[in-house]
Amino acid sequence: MTDHVTPNRPFELGLLSFVEWTAHTQSSHKISSTERIANLIETAELADQVGLDVYALGEHHREEYLSSAPEVLLSAIAARTQRIRLSSGVTVLSSDDPVRVFQRFATLDLVSGGRAEIIAGRGSFIESFPLFGYDLRNYDSLFSEKLDLLIKLRDEEIVTWQGQHRPTLDALGVYPRPHQKRLPIWIGVGGTPQSVVRAGLLGLPLAIAIIGGMPERFAPLVDLYWQAVDQALERTKVSGLAHRCITQLSGGEKARVLLARALATQAPVLLVDEPIAALDPHHQWLMMELLQQEAQAGCLVIAVLHDLSLAARFADRIVMLDQGRVVVQGDSVTVLTAQRLADVFGIAVTLEQDKHGLRLVQTGLVP
Repeated sequence: MTDHVTPNRPFELGLLSFVEWTAHTQSSHKISSTERIANLIETAELADQVGLDVYALGEHHREEYLSSAPEVLLSAIAARTQRIRLSSGVTVLSSDDPVRVFQRFATLDLVSGGRAEIIAGRGSFIESFPLFGYDLRNYDSLFSEKLDLLIKLRDEEIVTWQGQHRPTLDALGVYPRPHQKRLPIWIGVGGTPQSVVRAGLLGLPLAIAIIGGMPERFAPLVDLYWQAVDQALERTKVSGLAHRCITQLSGGEKARVLLARALATQAPVLLVDEPIAALDPHHQWLMMELLQQEAQAGCLVIAVLHDLSLAARFADRIVMLDQGRVVVQGDSVTVLTAQRLADVFGIAVTLEQDKHGLRLVQTGLVP
């Protein structure tokens, strides 16, 4: 579950419970829900004492399960344990609010002294969708969008975000922040190859639910995961950075890694703000080519740029702003005229048309 795995300790062991509440198969006796919760906490305490690595609770909203709020139960377990890591298994992110999910697990992380983890998934049961007012026809898009926001909340304290299924966040702080610098987020899958690829492309750890069958049947999914990771890293030329901590990367390297993550979401709309600001000329061109490829594949790419030369070369449509006001919009030839650039930006330019498009060269400033 964590990065504590080493060659001398190649795997970790843990327990996962759905906190089922059913009658005994032989006696038909059913204990009270209060006693079942007490037993759960006692089991987790024993797991901690014998040295297991993780204790995880699933999320269900059915009569036969008592874990509709796993973070609350995990907080009670945190108070009775010392070292075992505490995780969901899974958090049904599609029918929850990512802001509240982050806040609840950040609080658990503080209560436990940095032992919280999230396994986010779409869920194998669907009772939460009508319960919380979500349309099952949005099953996939809900998860993709909310996972994107959850990752952003983990990585940024002040968040600006816009989507289809949740109100916009405009430079808002989300608190409390967790004890850990980066709250671990896993993707839980039940065997769908597309979900495995999503985890790999996003660079998130993968948790596979093996409910019946031999583990070796799931080995191809693990291979698929690593292929997706390699693909995302190779596309943005950051394979050599795979084993470095994010805090050790330069501004340009971070920009390329973040682009890899953004491309991995396969969202229909991609909004990038100054994507080439921290890059050298080679990687600026690479960045723009990747964005152009996304646009050609059907994605709507909206880029905020101050580099007029690259905008002229790569943009299909340009909207020129001045003091927050739209001056003109259209193709590069229509928008980027010498007179307009002099009026808006105070620069003198020469403009040439070649087989690659419009070529813009700044020659000086307008007096």
